[in-house]
Amino acid sequence: MLGLKKRLKDLLINWLFEKKFTSTDGVSFNKLLYGKILPRIEAYNKIKPSLRNLLCEEHNENYVRFLVSEIGVKKIIWGKKQKDAEKFGLGVGFTFSWLMSERASSKEILKTMEKAIARDETLQKCLILDTCLKSSTYGFFNGKFDTLEKRDRPPIFKNQKFTPDHSHYIALGKDKFYLEDLTLGKKDISEHFAKQKNFISFLNSDTAKKINNFRKIKNASCTLLKNTSNEITLPNFIGTSQDAEIMFFEDEWMPDDYLLLLALSPEKILSFIEKKNPSAKGLFFHPGGWDSKTYLINSDFLHWCSVFVLERAAGVVLYLGKEWKDPEMIANIAE
Repeated sequence: MLGLKKRLKDLLINWLFEKKFTSTDGVSFNKLLYGKILPRIEAYNKIKPSLRNLLCEEHNENYVRFLVSEIGVKKIIWGKKQKDAEKFGLGVGFTFSWLMSERASSKEILKTMEKAIARDETLQKCLILDTCLKSSTYGFFNGKFDTLEKRDRPPIFKNQKFTPDHSHYIALGKDKFYLEDLTLGKKDISEHFAKQKNFISFLNSDTAKKINNFRKIKNASCTLLKNTSNEITLPNFIGTSQDAEIMFFEDEWMPDDYLLLLALSPEKILSFIEKKNPSAKGLFFHPGGWDSKTYLINSDFLHWCSVFVLERAAGVVLYLGKEWKDPEMIANIAE
């Protein structure tokens, strides 16, 4: 029965759309588009990449509200944040010239689609890291506040009070990360919350060599938040600093000399923004306009998305330089 349905589907596609344009091995462009590419993208969009799943709540471009009032204050004050989804091209598509060349077999066309998916995963990861690493009102505490936040300093926690210039972006002016630096980063986070148990850090392989007395293990996967219903596995786990109790993950998209430290909890600390229209969510196949019967020609891929930090106290960025400077994460992938 399934085989018959597949044959009928193939016949319907070939009947509805002229088999005018084909790959070098004779497969109709429309059969590839409607039978392979679009179903693959739909399946891909149903599964969130691991880092997004671990750190991000899903939101659209509407305002996100949060309580600003301090404990014991009678008047309830709400702050809010909002960010538009930006359009990112992925630099992957099916140009007329390429599709007409000897390279455009059905296998190569599908490999190009998988390349777009891989780049989209990289885009999402880099947007998350870029948002965390840049000192802005969309990131962690940096001494500045948007007017919509309705506050001019971090909120009081227990007996901890903070000045308006309190920042989680710290330039160390050192050649290595030492235990006291990691402890300082954890302290900067913990003084805003109840005691945190799960700390993770991201850095690249060259920066990992600059952690004093750190024994790197072979890259492995690591499952986080085991005591919740949401178990998430991150790749490239390279070891734990026993003294500082931090789990380190290696990622070559991290810039040199930066160490991102995050506190994990069941609540997500970032917001991943996409369009409200469900048709515009996820990796989007943008049809080409060269021929109305063959949308694959001159088509490409894009994604409307952005990220901002929901919990501005939940992360610290340590930088070995003498003065803070923002790195650039997505210049090579953004449109």
